[in-house]
Amino acid sequence: MENITISNVIYDSFQEYEGESSLVLFLTGCNFKCPYCHNLPFLNENIMGAKEAIDKYLRPNHTAVVFLGGEPTMWESLPKLVKYIKDKGLKTKIFTNGQFPNVLKQCGEYLDAVSIDFKAWSNITKYTGVESSTAAYMFNIFRCIYWMKDNNVIIEVRTTKWPGVDYEEIQHIMKYYQPGITHIIQDYKE
Repeated sequence: MENITISNVIYDSFQEYEGESSLVLFLTGCNFKCPYCHNLPFLNENIMGAKEAIDKYLRPNHTAVVFLGGEPTMWESLPKLVKYIKDKGLKTKIFTNGQFPNVLKQCGEYLDAVSIDFKAWSNITKYTGVESSTAAYMFNIFRCIYWMKDNNVIIEVRTTKWPGVDYEEIQHIMKYYQPGITHIIQDYKE
C-alpha cells in the first residue's frame, strides 16, 4: 500500500460525519489552489502516514474514519486504505472535490458516505485557482454522484459561499440539486 500521508488529525469528532464518532485525517496534497481554502497552509505538511495514524489514534469509541484534504482521491491507493478501515468494522467517509472519479469509484463498495465539494458551475478556474475546463469539472462531479448512488453511498454536496461567489452563482448551483442528495451551502469562515 502506497504510504498515504496526513497533514493533520482530529482525534474525535461528531461534525464531519454526523451521528458518528470519527477519527478525521487530513490527507496531503491537492490538485486545486482554491483562494478560500482553509487548509492551504497544511496541504504539504507531512506529519505521518495515514495507516500509522489509524493504528495509533483509533479508539474503541470511534465508529468511523473520515478523510479530508487536500484532496484524498489524489492517492491511487486510497481504496486499499478505505477497505482497511471497513475490515475493522468501521464506517468510512471521504470529502472530495470530485475530480478523481475513478479512485472514488474504486472506494465505492467500502464507502458509506461522501461529501462532494461543488465549487461552481461557471468559470471554474476562478474558483479553483488552476486552469480548468468547466465542462470537464462538471462531468467528473456528476460521474462521482451517479457512481456513488449506484453503490448506495450517502451523498452530500457542499458549496462554500466565499466572498468571490455571487448570489447568481449559488442560484445556478442549486439548479443541480438532485432528490435524495443533501446540498449544503456553507458560509465562508476566515
